[in-house]
Amino acid sequence: MIKIRCPVCGKVGYPHAICNHFVKMHPEAYAVVQKYAMRYKYGWICRLCGKDFAFITSVYVHIMKVHFNEPVDNHINILTPDVEVISDEQVKIEAR
Repeated sequence: MIKIRCPVCGKVGYPHAICNHFVKMHPEAYAVVQKYAMRYKYGWICRLCGKDFAFITSVYVHIMKVHFNEPVDNHINILTPDVEVISDEQVKIEAR
């Protein structure tokens, strides 16, 4: 089963739990989604360009990066079971 990462704080967990966490713990980020995305049967649609997403966290990352040109630290959102979760700092160190 896949896990996703909260784009605001980096918490990792199963999609339902992280989506609930995102809504409850990050109201300012959720307000962005409420304003610029809409819920539909299978996920979320960006109101600015029409692109669709499975998770609320994915549409939030999209809106911030694509439409607001804002960096998102925890932008790698969907994790598969065989992927080791590492911090952005570790990625920077390994890239050097």
